[in-house]
Amino acid sequence: MAVFASLLLNAALAALLLADAAPVFLHWIRRIHIGRWSSAEAWQEKVFRQTLLQWKRLPAIPISDQNHLTLLKRLCGQYSSPALQFWHGAALQASLGLPPRQKECPEKIAAFSSVSAGVYANARLLFDGPPDENGWLSVFAQSLLNRAGAGTLPYAENICDLRLVDSLWMVCPFLFRYAAHSGDARYAALSKRQLAEYLARGIHPETGLPVHSFAEANAAPLGVYGWGRGCGFLLLALSESLEAAGDPADRAWLRERAIEAAQTMLRYQTEGGGWSHLFLASNRPESSATALLGTALAILVQELPEEQHESAALFLQRAKAARDCLMRMTRRSGAVDFAQGDTHGIGQYSTRFEPLPLAQAYTHRLAQILGKIAI
Repeated sequence: MAVFASLLLNAALAALLLADAAPVFLHWIRRIHIGRWSSAEAWQEKVFRQTLLQWKRLPAIPISDQNHLTLLKRLCGQYSSPALQFWHGAALQASLGLPPRQKECPEKIAAFSSVSAGVYANARLLFDGPPDENGWLSVFAQSLLNRAGAGTLPYAENICDLRLVDSLWMVCPFLFRYAAHSGDARYAALSKRQLAEYLARGIHPETGLPVHSFAEANAAPLGVYGWGRGCGFLLLALSESLEAAGDPADRAWLRERAIEAAQTMLRYQTEGGGWSHLFLASNRPESSATALLGTALAILVQELPEEQHESAALFLQRAKAARDCLMRMTRRSGAVDFAQGDTHGIGQYSTRFEPLPLAQAYTHRLAQILGKIAI
């Protein structure tokens, strides 16, 4: 009996060690010949197939940098977060232009109290078109108005005194798009208020870079200025809002702010065409920041009027450089590598650099947009 128990214990320990060692080994194997592509077209096709694959079977996104005893965390449901998985999946869905899956029902969405549900809502609006007055999208949009009141939206109810740069991308494009569909200017006004507040209180006066978060009461900065993905969230919020807005005055305001932000971000683009995870501390390209910023520039190219063709040409050149950088960071399978892992809290940044659904989604969208722009 003792021998059997010993064998069982050894087998369990071996399984735990294997579960930890296997991902490290697979990462090394899958990076062999990374970035070697015969053409941009071949790369784009592989990226599309991988994006579709990830949408069908969303990879688990770790919420910790801890690489030990991961099997136990998976079994206990502590390896990833449902809310995090949800909005990454919605980003993949939007980039592919696919309908929502049946299991993503309104009851499930309502369980998330953060504005991250706006990513899914925007994807639904893109696919379904004008919302039903009594449908879930209308209820969700009204709940955002109610939550904000005369002010702005926090990221989540448990941190209602903070404003996060993530929120801008998650909710502002949806609000502008919903306003254009419904004809109700209150939603556009809230989105504009959300953006204007961050531009006024969350931007460093000298560098022009956004801080990860600030306290709503006194604008005290929290986190770092120039977090790569956060910079991507800001510029993408402006570009996608411009793409969604219907009112000419709103579009003019968004266009001006987007151009200003884009010109700031270009100063921090590396020679290889990418952006780093920390603009002020690193030159190493990181794929999620590069994909978000490259896509934002490509959207701006499409939204600028003819008289701003010089800016459009510059943005197109830089967006193509971002695409070329992402090609060098793409595995043979089409998976975009070297994305910083999920943040563990404000100012607590991941040291993992590996594939991430958000980076995959926006690399695919960047490739799509550049494929449509007449060069």
